[in-house]
Amino acid sequence: MANENYRLNTVEKMLPRALEAIVLCKILDAKKNKVPKSYKGYISSFGAGIVLSGLLPTIAIFSEKKNDDNRSDEDRSLVLNAIWHIMNERAPLNENGEQVNEKHLLYLAVQSSSNHFKQQLLIEKITNAAIALKHALRTFEIEK
Repeated sequence: MANENYRLNTVEKMLPRALEAIVLCKILDAKKNKVPKSYKGYISSFGAGIVLSGLLPTIAIFSEKKNDDNRSDEDRSLVLNAIWHIMNERAPLNENGEQVNEKHLLYLAVQSSSNHFKQQLLIEKITNAAIALKHALRTFEIEK
């Protein structure tokens, strides 16, 4: 029970950053003021991916950017950018004034893979951020 309360409090504290991340990380289509439907699926499948495939494979799959060769509807890497934004209150910016990207999550996952304790802490932090993102997404209109 105590662990559930801890997670609830942690996720609840992340919600304002999650709401901000949906806008800043461009998951929200600013022109239509709606979230593309595919992001609902991406965000929902992220946590399941960690449980079923592991942290590294899931982050690697979500690191793929949208291009003409893949069949994804939207850029999945924006989900990782949003999770990174949620996890880091003072997320660093790159030279263009944009938030540091999903490659940093991949780097952290690789770095933590040799230490089970560090990896479990990272999985918990990423999972909490993903839960907060999923809850925050419910406050936005989803394209049909």
